[in-house]
Amino acid sequence: MGLERCGGCGLPVYVRLAARWNDDGTVTGRFVHSTRVVQIYSDELDFIFDGLAERIGFDINRIIVEGERKAGLAFTAPLLGRWRGLPGAVARNALVSRFVFGFVARAGKSAGFGDLRVTGYRRNELLEITVSDSFNPAILAGNTLGSFEAFARKPSRVSWERRADTVVITVEAGGWEDRSDEDRLKPRLPVVLPGRYTVERCPRCGMPADLGRRYDFDLKRGIATEVSSGRRIVTVMIDSLNAVFKELESELGEEVGDMIVALESDYAACVADVPAGTDDD
Repeated sequence: MGLERCGGCGLPVYVRLAARWNDDGTVTGRFVHSTRVVQIYSDELDFIFDGLAERIGFDINRIIVEGERKAGLAFTAPLLGRWRGLPGAVARNALVSRFVFGFVARAGKSAGFGDLRVTGYRRNELLEITVSDSFNPAILAGNTLGSFEAFARKPSRVSWERRADTVVITVEAGGWEDRSDEDRLKPRLPVVLPGRYTVERCPRCGMPADLGRRYDFDLKRGIATEVSSGRRIVTVMIDSLNAVFKELESELGEEVGDMIVALESDYAACVADVPAGTDDD
């Protein structure tokens, strides 16, 4: 299966490197335990965000990007600062830094974000990523921005555009425009109650064996699908999504929560009417 997959269960090695499936039923960042992650249908997020924008009457991409930026920053900065900053010192080396972002792009493919390729790079100044079969561009752009800021240690800005069948995300150093207060849109970690969740694990990599049976990972295209339904799934940080929803509530009122509940209900009803394996992705 190659070096990118576990020889036991076939899961991508990046899935194991990025996340840890805990015995309390939660999934957290392997090296940054304060970050919670979850597998979710990609079209479900699009349905909710598009529905909110339509009901509210304006583009919410700025809020999505800002929430994801802070989540990406909160995940990457502690990782680079471990062991008295040794990983950061190595990663920021001029001879290594481009390869680091190449590694991040491959990890993004395992998360189901699409075929990510680094197509432009100037150390601490610019990062360009071209994505085929892209997941939600605003979420991906915000995450990329946060990671770049943690790496470059300076404020930056991000933009994206569609070119033919790809999305090009460009991060450039400099700029504080459209930033929320730093005390707002912080990633919010859900409360975890004590519990015990024991699962069968792969004897080689230690990951839950059911993951390899439940999901199929196409590492060439960067697409993960649920085997039973054929629907595309992605792995995202739920803390950042909670922060985005809370920011919308703070700006527009508590009725946003009711909108989200209604949209989830509509989404569930739509999915129930669609036969398995007919997803466009």
